[in-house]
Amino acid sequence: MREHPAIQDNERPTLSACMIVKNEEKFLAQCLQSIRSAVDEIIIVDTGSTDRTVDIAQSFGAKVYKHPWKNSFSEARNHSLSYASCDWILQIDADETLEQADIPLFHKLITTDSYNAIFVAIYSELPGGQAKHYFQRIFRRGKAHFEGIVHNQLVFEGKVLESEIRFYHYGYNLSDRDMEIKYKRTGTLLRQQLAENPNNIFILANLIRNYRNEHNFDKVIELGEQGLKISISQTNLVSINQRQRISIDLAHALLNRNQVDRAEEVCKKALREKPDSFDILIVLGEIMMKKGAFSDALQYLKKYLILKEKEDKEPSFTVLSADFYYYEPSAYNNIGDCYKHLGLIHEAEVAYKKAIERDKKETLYYSNLVNLYISQNRLQEAQDLTCTVIKSGIADHLTYLLLGKMFIAQGNTSDAINAFRQSIRLDNKNTTAHTYLINLLIQDNQLEKQRSINRIISFIQTT
Repeated sequence: MREHPAIQDNERPTLSACMIVKNEEKFLAQCLQSIRSAVDEIIIVDTGSTDRTVDIAQSFGAKVYKHPWKNSFSEARNHSLSYASCDWILQIDADETLEQADIPLFHKLITTDSYNAIFVAIYSELPGGQAKHYFQRIFRRGKAHFEGIVHNQLVFEGKVLESEIRFYHYGYNLSDRDMEIKYKRTGTLLRQQLAENPNNIFILANLIRNYRNEHNFDKVIELGEQGLKISISQTNLVSINQRQRISIDLAHALLNRNQVDRAEEVCKKALREKPDSFDILIVLGEIMMKKGAFSDALQYLKKYLILKEKEDKEPSFTVLSADFYYYEPSAYNNIGDCYKHLGLIHEAEVAYKKAIERDKKETLYYSNLVNLYISQNRLQEAQDLTCTVIKSGIADHLTYLLLGKMFIAQGNTSDAINAFRQSIRLDNKNTTAHTYLINLLIQDNQLEKQRSINRIISFIQTT
């Protein structure tokens, strides 16, 4: 790797990137591209790939070693460390990338002898936003190793440095099928690990999160209540963070089982322990909305936005883990819903527009604003906004459903019929669009469509 000029300056300590992989052809190239100018060697331990993973690794000059999978991520990671020859080690996963702008800082930080490990900030892409978590991913060779068969932790000698070196993680925003496979594999290992160490709050929190992702809410409630009883030190930031995660997942499961008051109780207790928790504030906002306490919901959602604005200006390591790190668009959308229920139409409009400004690809935010316009009989504004969504290529079944309603209000039956048909094409289970379409066809005396109508009625009756 020495042919890259960026890694020859300042006579800095040398760097090995150590990775374990299996069937990572989807992400591996972008990962290796992001680190190739930052490190002096790339060590890859392959645990049984059957795709192009090894070829991709070798094309980047990586040293690839075959190693059988032994049902332990730590065993494989520690094996990769044994091949490293440089002063420091960067541990990165194939579905992650390193921020290029942070490489100079990265190189500067490893020139200091006062610590043996460095925290980095990992931003994970999620379907609804972005999470942020800190992990020790940079460490001095020979001074650290991994423990735990899954969701392993770095055990190191000496002190650790907090940094804002940025990694980006893409492995939680996969297809439903890929995520299902991932959860099943992870859950098996976590249950094995918990059986060996039943009072480890880190393992328990990860298993609870896995059950939540699998929608096994009864198990989340069972283990969540158990986890909150585990005694932890009030000075242990990591353990407090795990209890916060358990509280969030427990509240989510309780909401799904319609135990709203218990969900509120769990979150308020967690908030007393950590008043500035992004995650708890967002969840409490959702709980208050479900209870119809919209003024209370606004307080929590607005506090989240205030704290997040402060965090953006000066990132704080006290935010060790935040599932709702970048959820401002969703928060503004919920604020819009609260104002709408409170009859504050102007404030609702402003909030929905702020949600759209921050995420121009989320159709729900547009639909909520369109609905608001329709409720105020501002049909031209509603139609203009809907046309903007359609032209942008992000329209969904709800977009066309709302468009159909607008055409009905304008007395335009023909265009309304076409809009509802398009809504049904995008979501054949959209019973509301089916119902509107049937009524319009009957009103329009399109009796020749009777056979089609009968099929639609049959569909509705069976759903």
